[in-house]
Amino acid sequence: MLRTGLGARQIEAYRQNCWVEGFHFKRVSPLGKPDSKRGIIWYNYPKINQFIKDS
Repeated sequence: MLRTGLGARQIEAYRQNCWVEGFHFKRVSPLGKPDSKRGIIWYNYPKINQFIKDS
């Protein structure tokens, strides 16, 4: 469970269906390419927590 209170599977499901890339999360590749599907995912925890409270 992460800082959002959601499990890993719940986070994956929300990220694929509900969250907006660039607003709720963004991908950061090791080479700095913004269009890469690989790399680290940075989450915007305040926006995600607000989204969860609103739903």
